[in-house]
Amino acid sequence: MVLLELQKLSRDEGKTVLLVTHNANIARAADRIIHVRSGEIKEIQCNADPCSMKEVEW
Repeated sequence: MVLLELQKLSRDEGKTVLLVTHNANIARAADRIIHVRSGEIKEIQCNADPCSMKEVEW
């Protein structure tokens, strides 16, 4: 799965990965979630306990 590989790049190799999605389940796996509305940042959340992409349900 591509998303699992992106998560490995981020966690294991220290690479920065930016993923844009409307899927809240995918966002659960993020370290940081940035909410954007009408081109403006509305909120930035730090996820203290991100799940593995293996746990994300579609």
